[in-house]
Amino acid sequence: MDASAWMADVRGEASLAALSIPGSHDSAALHEPLPGTARCQTLTIAEQLAIGVRFLDLRCRRVGDALRLVHGPVDQRRTFDEALADCAAFLRARPSECLIVSVKEEGDPLETTRPFEDLFEASAVAATWRWTADIPSVDDARGTIVLLRRFPAARLPKGIDATAWVDDATFRIGDWIRVQDRYAVDDRDAKWQAIEDLLADPGDGSMRLNFVSGFEAPFGIPRIVGLATDLNGRLADRLDRMPRGGSLGIVVMDSVVADLAAAVLRHQPSAVPAAK
Repeated sequence: MDASAWMADVRGEASLAALSIPGSHDSAALHEPLPGTARCQTLTIAEQLAIGVRFLDLRCRRVGDALRLVHGPVDQRRTFDEALADCAAFLRARPSECLIVSVKEEGDPLETTRPFEDLFEASAVAATWRWTADIPSVDDARGTIVLLRRFPAARLPKGIDATAWVDDATFRIGDWIRVQDRYAVDDRDAKWQAIEDLLADPGDGSMRLNFVSGFEAPFGIPRIVGLATDLNGRLADRLDRMPRGGSLGIVVMDSVVADLAAAVLRHQPSAVPAAK
């Protein structure tokens, strides 16, 4: 399988919610002031897309007339426009693919009074988006970015509405989204159990987002690397032992690499329900 174009082999009528999709948490987070405290990925966005990642998690801060990519208070030395350019270039080269991109405002605005939605719309023209609020079929989404919107909007439709996101929890949004995003971890086994529960869920047509990511904070300082190494190791082992044929949903990882993405893709279901 060509990981850079794996969706070419997926039946067009299949719902995106029925697939097993590798994703990255805080996809642009490559920089940090102190080792292990803010960096979530080792690969650039372009490199992630090449290994099969199709869900990106982009956190943006309003700075002047631009949206800058951040992880909490840490600037990631790139703009939202630059990330979109990577996505648009990838989709032009691989029109069989689509991307699901979660966009969230993070941090206080700096030297701007322009609403987040206005800055987002100014950037969005650089790429082809799918704006409707339903979960599409693969054919309906090919060549586009499907927006998972975590910011309020006055001008609709503007993607799949995830503004009811619950912080640090496992939760549902209506009948169409289920999320496990317990990120403040003080018990690794409890976090892993939450991950495994959603992995084992057979699915009900909703979009499942399972965050195999988080941080520990001994002495109040966030630590990411040790937890990611542990959880990713457990994930690889679990996926190796799981019977294939069922959907995993979207598996969102820190430090995603080719082997982990491939392990998710090996669980691509052989029979996938059509989009509703």
